[in-house]
Amino acid sequence: GGGSSLFRRRYSRGELPCTIRHGVGGLALSWLCPLSDIDYELYLPMFMDGIRCTDNPYKFIARQGVFELIEGARRGRKTETLRSVIPTLIHPMRVALLTRNPDQVLSVIRILKHLVQTHPTLGKSLVPYYGQLITPSLNMFLSKGGRSTFDKMDYSQYRIADLSVEILEMLELFEKNGGNQAYVNIKLMVPTYESCL
Repeated sequence: GGGSSLFRRRYSRGELPCTIRHGVGGLALSWLCPLSDIDYELYLPMFMDGIRCTDNPYKFIARQGVFELIEGARRGRKTETLRSVIPTLIHPMRVALLTRNPDQVLSVIRILKHLVQTHPTLGKSLVPYYGQLITPSLNMFLSKGGRSTFDKMDYSQYRIADLSVEILEMLELFEKNGGNQAYVNIKLMVPTYESCL
């Protein structure tokens, strides 16, 4: 399976600002220029779109690329840049969440947790998007612990209980970092959520 064919094409055409390196510890990304010089408005949404890829190297490049770009923005004090790009990241994250594929859902959850922990102001920037990010599938994973009636899914490589924990941790980070409107908005989407504050 491919996921995002546009990301695959861009990689094949050499349009991404990184290449894949096979190191001693496994795969790694090698950036063609310092992260501080990268056009975040162009590339971060592009990598985020690739997180739906299901096969490597595309899956690795997209997910690792998102994490390294967020981390690069944190180190380079480019939080304002990250905040301005957030609106363009919502759609690809929502599409991945709506697949209900545990691997893709977990990938988005971890990206959101990383984003919120990067800078206090980023949590507040996500509040208007809770309705798009806290999808019914997240409720499904929380309530059923992932025991789902959906066919054609291979849960063998996941401990779905762990996915529930990750979702709960994300919601708690949303509440802690989202300001005074965060809890009300989370509760709206997840009626079973209890405040962690």
